[in-house]
Amino acid sequence: MSRPRLAAHAAGLLSLLALAASSASAQDGLPVLRASPYASVTQRIAFTDVTVRFHRPGVRGREVFGSVVPYGQLWRAGANENTTVTFGSDVSVDGQPVPAGTYGFHVLPFRDKPWTVVFSKQTNLWGSFGYDRGQDALRVEVTPEKTAHVEWMDFRFSPVDDDSCVMALCWAETSLPVTIDVDLEASKFGATRALIEERGADDPALLLSAAQWAADEGTGLEDALGWVDRAIAQEKTFTNLGLKARILEGLGRADEAAPLLKEAWLVATEEDLGKVGGQLMSNKQYAEAVPVFELSVRGNPESWKAHDQLAEAYLKSGDAAKALETYAKALELAPDEATKTRLSETLEKLRGG
Repeated sequence: MSRPRLAAHAAGLLSLLALAASSASAQDGLPVLRASPYASVTQRIAFTDVTVRFHRPGVRGREVFGSVVPYGQLWRAGANENTTVTFGSDVSVDGQPVPAGTYGFHVLPFRDKPWTVVFSKQTNLWGSFGYDRGQDALRVEVTPEKTAHVEWMDFRFSPVDDDSCVMALCWAETSLPVTIDVDLEASKFGATRALIEERGADDPALLLSAAQWAADEGTGLEDALGWVDRAIAQEKTFTNLGLKARILEGLGRADEAAPLLKEAWLVATEEDLGKVGGQLMSNKQYAEAVPVFELSVRGNPESWKAHDQLAEAYLKSGDAAKALETYAKALELAPDEATKTRLSETLEKLRGG
């Protein structure tokens, strides 16, 4: 073989080897510089994150819709792999329900009528190749709008309200807006559950707070029951036993709630009883406050404060004799001069001094 032919043969071989190496590098997952770079954008609505992952093609002086993106053909809403949208909780898209999860996002554009936006259960397609309409989670009709020039395709969230936003695909001079709504209560509940799963399994304060919120809202009571049980497993308290009883009543299981309420009173601390009695006093339920403070005194016979609280309840419920006797006991146990002075003045007024 002559030298020129040998040189040409060698050059061709080197080109083939370079091509093979390039292909192998791409297949091995080595970094590849793409003409349409990857991007992601996240918007929080209430307590729910909406995340779009996409590749951004540029206009580059081309006619986009009707040419680069043909009318009447399904489009990946980006470049390279199909675009995906992840909803952190159940949402509504243009009024239609969509469960929490990740969806392939495709667009079917038309020249003179509304476009079709597709949320597909298929999330790993190359473009829209292999798309199966039977895997659609939702299709909505959206009218495109004119916008200022956007060189690199983008997803924008505006406006954003407490429980909704508009998510718009923007490219060239076109914006394609869809409205996303979340249920505030459901969104908070989902975020609460996620927080507990992340770091709250052994945090009784967080478990109790979450269960209390669910009970107040009357939502997710089965979850709330599990949360309060996990708190009780660490320590039985007046608060968590009482809360469990309340949740059981909300679930229609009042027969299971009654013994828990009895147990709650048995483990109640002076502070617990003071709070309950104090709330009853604030509500002017003086007669109802008396047995609560009596229980506090029985459990804490050397507490001046428990006697002081009970004495006030007796007085405001109309039993001056018991109030006088109980204030005297509080004075006997008082720890400091300021408290003794106050109680002495109260006793003097009751005695008509």
